[in-house]
Amino acid sequence: MPNKLSPHSLKRPTLTRGLAGWFLPNAAPRNAYIELDAMLAGLNTSLNVDTHASDTYSCATTERLCALNSTSEDSGMVAIIGHPQWKNAHLASLAAQASHSAALAAAYHENGDSFLDQLSGNFAFVIIDTAKNTLLAGVDRLGHFPLYYSQPKNAPAKNAQRNNVKGTGLVFGSSASTVLAHSGIERKILPQGIYDFIYFHMVPSPVSIYQGLSKLPAGHYLKCSGAKLEIHNYWQPHFAESSDKSFRAMAKELRPQLKAAVSRAVTDYSTTGAFLSGGLDSSSVTGMLAELSEHQARAYSIGFAAEGYDEMAYARISAKKFGVKLNEYYVTPDDVVNALPDIATSYDEPFGNSSALPAYFCAKLAAEDGIKCLLAGDGGDEIFAGNERYAKQGVFEAYQKIPAALRSHFIEPFTQALPSQIALAAKAKSYIDQANVPLPDRLQSYNFLNRHRPEEIFSSDFLAQINTASPAALQQQVYQRPTDAST
Repeated sequence: MPNKLSPHSLKRPTLTRGLAGWFLPNAAPRNAYIELDAMLAGLNTSLNVDTHASDTYSCATTERLCALNSTSEDSGMVAIIGHPQWKNAHLASLAAQASHSAALAAAYHENGDSFLDQLSGNFAFVIIDTAKNTLLAGVDRLGHFPLYYSQPKNAPAKNAQRNNVKGTGLVFGSSASTVLAHSGIERKILPQGIYDFIYFHMVPSPVSIYQGLSKLPAGHYLKCSGAKLEIHNYWQPHFAESSDKSFRAMAKELRPQLKAAVSRAVTDYSTTGAFLSGGLDSSSVTGMLAELSEHQARAYSIGFAAEGYDEMAYARISAKKFGVKLNEYYVTPDDVVNALPDIATSYDEPFGNSSALPAYFCAKLAAEDGIKCLLAGDGGDEIFAGNERYAKQGVFEAYQKIPAALRSHFIEPFTQALPSQIALAAKAKSYIDQANVPLPDRLQSYNFLNRHRPEEIFSSDFLAQINTASPAALQQQVYQRPTDAST
């Protein structure tokens, strides 16, 4: 029988891991613990928090803090959250015996700014080094844990008579609400953030929906020394266009690789479950979880009583195949209406993806069953089963293989001269137009803001404050960043 969700479990305390704090060496001292309490309220976590405060910096974390120098807490502080993995055996041993923060402090002392070479897994960290007047903060390769930051514009300087001295240093936190809770940070909506949200249905790094508040992109770290702030991209994926290994050999590697990935993601099998939709991604992860668990694994599926949208039958097939206990819940229209305010306000930036609904109800169902961690798959369809857009891209790239002179001097003029009333001519023109748009721009051809002029939607006053080309430029920047990568 489908489970019945209790109506008053929406306000369940969160188990959010996070960081909060600041390094403001030239600012006048404030009541640090009042500031930290306000920031932690913005983080909204029910986990225990380790805190430290001084005249120039403060730091709080749901993990363990570690002094940068064991002989003096005034030398600075180190904190890291998540599930970092250490490539160096000595650092891995130190993490197991002391803490991951202690391992990070050792890596920083031993490797300087190249300490990130020793790290993998998912994490977010901060290192405050008062001797070098420097703060370092970063996120893992996929940006699993967000990290927001802001430089206070008018922090009152020590011994300053007026509040007109530009502050130095940084305020940081794991959510926008965390950083905005600091008294030195102004809460003001950024017009560009609104435009970016309507374009992408979310606000991508490095900007946020708030003025003066930024967030680190995946695979990046920042270095703040006084008023100087540098952002560094420390990792990019490497794309091997060919391999010496055979298809059969690589296929044999896939299963143990996937199994090892699931194993790394689990800390307690008794409180870990799987989000099972019945698709390739979630079914593969569920199967591996079942294989690794000592007891019967638990999976959770969300159904919709709407033809074409309900995939529960596939989830049941996967659950039966892998012998997992399947917990089902069918979301009703009333559920959606009642939960939308909680779902919307759980994000401290706008998020317009409808996947938030099944994710929320699935997590809620699992939490009521004692589950603290849900595993899910993402990207398997695209990587292993292909995607229609990839096949379509191959059709468009065929046009680019025709000599440029032939395209520009014969094919395109001839096609343009054909009457648009001819169906075949219209299709040919559409094909050429799309084939001449490079990636990744072509994937946004049907974007709402590319099908309508901005003047049709926004006021002239609003448009004067933004750059309408910014979303496409950001997408190009990210797409072009890896070197020696083909389409």
